[in-house]
Amino acid sequence: MRYTFGGDEHVFVEVDEAMSLEAFFRSLSITNAVRDSRIRGVTEICPANASFQIKFDPDLIAPDDLLKELKSLEGAGAG
Repeated sequence: MRYTFGGDEHVFVEVDEAMSLEAFFRSLSITNAVRDSRIRGVTEICPANASFQIKFDPDLIAPDDLLKELKSLEGAGAG
């Protein structure tokens, strides 16, 4: 997965370059895990076909801390 920051309040995660069913379900699984984790500072979760975007409040969670949380969900086998 590829993580990129969009400005000060967004992180964009590309699950796969190909828009496949596998990528869609992986993206959906991880966004559900993010929602269930109730990460402090996450204000919006926007799933897409092979990617997702997370909006967060940088006053509540540092971008690098959010990135660690997201990668831990990926590493824990969400999906």
